[in-house]
Amino acid sequence: MKRVMLVEDEEPILQGIRYINDWQSMGMQVVHMAHNGIEALEMLKKQPVDIIVTDIEMPEMNGIELISNVRKIDNRVRFLILSGQDDFNYARDALKLDVEDYILKPINEQQLQDALINTSNHLDEIDQKNSENERKNISWLKFLSEKLDKNEKEKFCNKLPDFSGCEIYP
Repeated sequence: MKRVMLVEDEEPILQGIRYINDWQSMGMQVVHMAHNGIEALEMLKKQPVDIIVTDIEMPEMNGIELISNVRKIDNRVRFLILSGQDDFNYARDALKLDVEDYILKPINEQQLQDALINTSNHLDEIDQKNSENERKNISWLKFLSEKLDKNEKEKFCNKLPDFSGCEIYP
């Protein structure tokens, strides 16, 4: 179940986003709702999330500043921006921060749902790639610490450039 945070300064819109979707059917759960970036960052300290759906224009800390601050501590979190601002500068800043989608208000329910599903799928791909990289790193650590059997060691030796230091037999 993916954990989601909604960040929107207008309470009716915040509640509307919360209840517009069947979160559970998408494999998601809204765990935090914040009214500005500062409040959102405080909530993230208590419980991290996978996806943040945020407005751009908010008091105290806007959506771009929120995304920038979150990126400094967690690059895995995915973002969707909901905005009434049809401003290219915001969109350009969002692209630089690796935002998944930029949706203009008034919110189209299907567009939001599609963006959430695509974001969840992208997060799964990221997690799978990270998992594969971790498995490779663990295997290399085993190789370097000489904790592999003969067949495993042979596979690693075949991946390395030809040099005399890689002997299959101890």
